[in-house]
Amino acid sequence: MEERIQTAESDIHQRRLVLCQDHGGTEEERAALVNAMSGLRVLRINVASWLEQQNLGGTLPTKLRSQISENRTTNN
Repeated sequence: MEERIQTAESDIHQRRLVLCQDHGGTEEERAALVNAMSGLRVLRINVASWLEQQNLGGTLPTKLRSQISENRTTNN
C-alpha cells in the first residue's frame, strides 16, 4: 500500500512540475491536486493506524508512527 501511495504522490508532483513549466493549469486542476495530496496523507495515516491496531506497529517506519501520534493529538 505504501508503494502505491508513494507512486501516486510522485505522479502528482510530476504533474505540478509540468504545470509550473507550462501555463499553470486551471484553478480546478490545481485544487484537485491539492485535494489528492491531502487524501493520500489521510490514507497513509489511516493505513498506519490500522497496521498498528493489528499489532504490526513494531514494523512501522518511525515517520508513520509519528504521523499517527500527531493525528491523535490534533483529533483529541
